[in-house]
Amino acid sequence: RGPLREAMQRLVSEGLLRSERNRGIFVIELTDEDVHDVYRSRAAIERAALECIMSGDTVTAYRRLLVPVAVMTEAAARGDIVAVTDADQDFHEVLVDSSGSPRLRRAMRTLLLETRMLLGELQGAYPDLTEQVREHEVLCAAIGAGDAPAAYRLIEEHMHDAVARLMARRGSAGAPVE
Repeated sequence: RGPLREAMQRLVSEGLLRSERNRGIFVIELTDEDVHDVYRSRAAIERAALECIMSGDTVTAYRRLLVPVAVMTEAAARGDIVAVTDADQDFHEVLVDSSGSPRLRRAMRTLLLETRMLLGELQGAYPDLTEQVREHEVLCAAIGAGDAPAAYRLIEEHMHDAVARLMARRGSAGAPVE
């Protein structure tokens, strides 16, 4: 009970759960505004990670990113939406980790908790899972080629696309991520 209580209090302090006195603890629901904020923040972090990568060892980052791309490809071929989603999140963790910045990693770790909630909503937003894989393959290839302008554009487009798909699934109008 102790470790579970501590874990739930941590999630409350991180804003992922809410506590209601004499009622219990509940999972928060992310609003449309939260979706925009999460992806705006992720875009900033992942752009900064790309800047670090593109000014350093793009080959190592490329090789590391090939692993989650391969997992996504195999999962998409099986039609395994959950495994594609897991590999998608892993891709973005590896991307930020490849920056070598401990601060970007910490910031991303916090956002990935909220992102995980949103990725559940995104499941099924890609009628063809290979389209989701392709977005990551193209970004990975731009990194491998050392094409910084393409990588920056692709990460921005990827974040915009995620927001648009989430808003469409929610039946909301999606404002662009800035």
